[in-house]
Amino acid sequence: MQIKTIVSDPNLRRLGVAWDRIGNVQVGVDVEGAEVGESGLWADLDRKGCNDLIRVVRRARDSAFGRDE
Repeated sequence: MQIKTIVSDPNLRRLGVAWDRIGNVQVGVDVEGAEVGESGLWADLDRKGCNDLIRVVRRARDSAFGRDE
């Protein structure tokens, strides 16, 4: 699985997104001090779950920072 880690501050927990080419997608938060994907809370998403998450994150981003032009 490929894992992309999103970190805005290295002292905070890391948000991770993992996926493969056979339809598996996971999002999770790793605990501090652990390797990415080693420890934390992770959830499996299907295609609808991915689309719902993208929609919610876009709404949150636009509400917090304004819409992209």
